[in-house]
Amino acid sequence: FTFTYEMNGKIYELYDGQQIFQTSTVAQFWRQKKLVRGKLTVELKKTETKEEKTLNMEISSIIGIGLYQLQFANNDELDTTRRKMVGERKKAVAMRDPALYSMETEVHFSELPLHVKNFIGDS
Repeated sequence: FTFTYEMNGKIYELYDGQQIFQTSTVAQFWRQKKLVRGKLTVELKKTETKEEKTLNMEISSIIGIGLYQLQFANNDELDTTRRKMVGERKKAVAMRDPALYSMETEVHFSELPLHVKNFIGDS
């Protein structure tokens, strides 16, 4: 299942036990106070597409551990670290210049300085 809540037009996914507990507690408080702040929903998880499965397998081979092992680890420390990393990553992406990330990197070649050529020649 996927737990999400909508607030101020944005949808947020609750992906670990701590978030689910905290959010459900807050939602219960809202109901008791008759405040309309957000909407909780529970949905069946979407099945993974072939492209997503291929990408996840490639990422797993690059990092040396299966993403599915991390996904079902039920490790509070891992969940907390993942949550902190997502926040920092979102901040970094928001500060990026879209033009710089939409084109190929520019590579310039130049001659080595004379002292470096001499050093390499001596070795």
